[in-house]
Amino acid sequence: MTTTILVTPFSNSSTPPVLQQSPEVNCSDLSSQSNGSAASNHLPDLLTSCFTMTFGTISNLAALGILAKSRGRFRRQSKAPFFYLTVALLLADLGGHLILGAFALHMHIKKRYTTSSNYNVKFCPFFGASMVFFGLCSLLIGCAMAIERCVAITLPFYHISTITVAHAQGIVLFLCSVPCALALLPVFGVGNYTIQFPDTWCFLEIHNPPTPVDKTLVMTFSCLGLTALTLSLLCNILSGLVLLQARIKSSSSTNPSARFARRGSSASSSSMFCSLDMEMIIQLAVITAVSCVCWGPFLVHITIIQHKLSLGVPANTEDGFTLLVTESCADRRGHQPKKRDIPSVLTHRMHNAASVSASLGSLGLLRLVGVSWSWSLAAGLGVYLGTRSWKYFYIAAKTAKRDINGLYVLCRVKLALWRYMHNGSNIPSIFTQVVKKHPNKPALIYEATGEVWTFTQLDEISNAVAHWARGQGWVSGDVVALFLESRPLQVALWLGLAKVGVEAALINFSLRCDPLLHCIGVSGSRAIVFGAELVDAMLEVNSAISQSMVRFCTGELSAEQLACLDAQPLDPVLATSPRHSPSPCVPPKGMNDRLFYIYTSGTTGLPKAAIVVHSRYYRIAAFGYYAFRMRTEDIIYDCLPLYHSAGNILGVGQCLIHGLTVVVKRKFSASRFWDDCIKYNCSVVQYIGEICRYLLSQPVRPSEKGHKVRLAIGNGLRPSVWEAFMERFGVTQIGEFYGATECNCSIANMDGKVGACGFNSRILPYVYPIRLVRVNEETMELLRDGRGLCVPCRPGEPGLLVGRIDQKDPLRRFDGYANQDATKKKIAHNVFKKDDCAYISGDVLVMDELGYMYFRDRSGDTFRWRGENVSTTEVEGIISNLLDQTDVAVYGVAVPGVEGKAGMAAIADASESFDCDKFLKNIQRALPSYARPVFLRTSPQVDTTGTFKIQKTRLQREGFDPRLTSDQLYYLNSRAGRYEPIDEELYNAIVEGRIPL
Repeated sequence: MTTTILVTPFSNSSTPPVLQQSPEVNCSDLSSQSNGSAASNHLPDLLTSCFTMTFGTISNLAALGILAKSRGRFRRQSKAPFFYLTVALLLADLGGHLILGAFALHMHIKKRYTTSSNYNVKFCPFFGASMVFFGLCSLLIGCAMAIERCVAITLPFYHISTITVAHAQGIVLFLCSVPCALALLPVFGVGNYTIQFPDTWCFLEIHNPPTPVDKTLVMTFSCLGLTALTLSLLCNILSGLVLLQARIKSSSSTNPSARFARRGSSASSSSMFCSLDMEMIIQLAVITAVSCVCWGPFLVHITIIQHKLSLGVPANTEDGFTLLVTESCADRRGHQPKKRDIPSVLTHRMHNAASVSASLGSLGLLRLVGVSWSWSLAAGLGVYLGTRSWKYFYIAAKTAKRDINGLYVLCRVKLALWRYMHNGSNIPSIFTQVVKKHPNKPALIYEATGEVWTFTQLDEISNAVAHWARGQGWVSGDVVALFLESRPLQVALWLGLAKVGVEAALINFSLRCDPLLHCIGVSGSRAIVFGAELVDAMLEVNSAISQSMVRFCTGELSAEQLACLDAQPLDPVLATSPRHSPSPCVPPKGMNDRLFYIYTSGTTGLPKAAIVVHSRYYRIAAFGYYAFRMRTEDIIYDCLPLYHSAGNILGVGQCLIHGLTVVVKRKFSASRFWDDCIKYNCSVVQYIGEICRYLLSQPVRPSEKGHKVRLAIGNGLRPSVWEAFMERFGVTQIGEFYGATECNCSIANMDGKVGACGFNSRILPYVYPIRLVRVNEETMELLRDGRGLCVPCRPGEPGLLVGRIDQKDPLRRFDGYANQDATKKKIAHNVFKKDDCAYISGDVLVMDELGYMYFRDRSGDTFRWRGENVSTTEVEGIISNLLDQTDVAVYGVAVPGVEGKAGMAAIADASESFDCDKFLKNIQRALPSYARPVFLRTSPQVDTTGTFKIQKTRLQREGFDPRLTSDQLYYLNSRAGRYEPIDEELYNAIVEGRIPL
């Protein structure tokens, strides 16, 4: 029994051809084609119509020949009706291939060589009638075959006595007369046939507001087809289950003679279990599968269209299948796709369906010829690979291990979170369980003093903090600001506050004046705890801080300074506070309640207070632990500030959640880095921003090879530094990840792909619902398709990373910031589907064909110059390498009267030895002309944030105006081929347009 029955009617009639090209279709390229070139694109359609018509005709003729030779097997009365129905189905399908294929070829040829839109009107009724007749005949006869076999297998005696060849002939006559009557009605004026998009097939009117007659005809066709498919599916399932049960019973028999008797018997009712029955059921199952794949979507969609039209919702003029792919063909500017774009995109979406159909058809045909199952399956797989693409299997093979590992990590973290939420746990209660497991194990080691805190000591000190906080009258939900340099006490402070429900605001100890006041105020803190080392910063803002805010100081400070700040010493109070566990806070805090606030780095403005709930703290720490395969015996070297999520959650979190030992460094030191790792026997180190580049710029030391560090985890490692870092320092694993404190779309590079910051599965992308979407690269505005949804990026296309928000899922929730206006700005609506919401990361990434993602730029960093987009991140990396890992900040500056922004590079030159001529020669070899900096700025150092990210806000504001800075500025005189110093005269000439850029 051939299984290509519905491939050709589907491919040649109800949609554009679906087998003619690779699924990698670039919609933006298609949308730019001219009308002339578009006409030439019909050649693949024409060739595919020829192929499918020829393939369908040959396969049906071959099947008829096979049946003619094997008709002896069907002489028995129990098999004859099936044989007759099979012949009828093959004849109907053969007619469909010949007649519908000829019509489709004619329309393709006319469409290619004729510009008139009325060339096919005359014979459209005959094409449409053939479409309805042959399509419905195949579905109904296939259904009759499934019912007949189901009755023969489940009720064999009833089948033998009741269903005869005469009955089969009557059934075929009836099943052919119904489609014939339905098909001929529009030919005689009852209803209409119209040419369907893209002008290569005809069918009943399904798009424009139909007349009652048109709607009745369409719904009749759809209902008959869907009913036939449903009955076929149910009957085949029932038949298969009965046969399977019978085979199991037969194989479990222990009586050899009985088994031999069953094998030898051909006249008893057990004949239903013979191989011919099984083979017929398999052929029917294949036919049904092909029918469902080919006709199911079309039948369902036209039903939906009719329902929408009955409700007054307008339908598109394209066919139902086209509507499924219209949105994915929006061009790069977010425009709705033109009609000429859609056939190729339709090809992309329906390619898989047609490939499955052709594969199953080949499988069924080979089985009827008598080829073994193993070779038939191999051939079917080969047809699938040949008609679809090898890329799907290539991607699956390359990424299976990675994706399975990622799925394991995701499920493990999600299961643990569900368990903790179900038990009413939170971070302090999880830490209590860890203390019980490792009471005397070192928890935190303070590198500055060599002080070691065991888990028991950390627990007791945090208990003292909790009793002190409760003694101050603070209750659950109150906020206390922490402003001190990294030390173990900072962990004990926020952990102890959390035990009584008080939330800490972890403030960057590098802030001064207005930014510091902003951070204290935005969190609504009732008190502040500051370190004695930051007394000068406190004195600067003391008068501006509300007098109602209580001040506490940790560390040694004179009585005069305490009095000046109206501050109280904290250390003596904690030394005398009780060390036992405090009573639970009321109301108790769960995993979705607030733990503390962490401030954004402020690279694009004033820092924002990001809300960190207990579940977010756990998931960040747990993902790092499982994704990078950490061990409980690991010792982590944490040189990152504890006011940052990387240091306090990803680093210290391993101590609180998993019982690892963490070495806390007060401040990062490139010269002491490897010595510290050796001293404390560290096996894991953390990095962020430019730390790895700073380490590479250090002179070679023996300690950089004498350590036991196997894993470095962090984010922001430039691809140009990655391999050099591993090779020089002997670190075998890089655990690069991407994720902001508040984001819900964090990703991780679990398998060490150089340059990648993470991945998302190409095979199962919706397991972790994140996406790269197209944006206007100048304004960073999300681009929308015709339905108002965001346009997903294709592999290799840069896009903004977004993550679907689900507040009920701890992995998908977005808690935002203390400022609600800031929270709203990070949420987009109608992203994945209508009425949904998603978190906007603000970062541009690129995904390759295997699903690996690479950081491209932070929002606003890309600028346009000379008609090209310039990636500041890429240019910074290249220039930094040319200058031996020097700090470089690249940004765009506006020049009056000039379109776009000119590139400008700020270069750290502490030794004042920068050579402009040598630099220009180097960048001329390394950078295209549009990416070369037009302006240069040299200064002793480049501004960075506390987490070693380049700070560009002030640099962009000052631009290339020599009146705003004392740094040396240069202008690239392209005609003279050199950089020239900028003075006020040259600056005015550039601004006034007297010197062209």
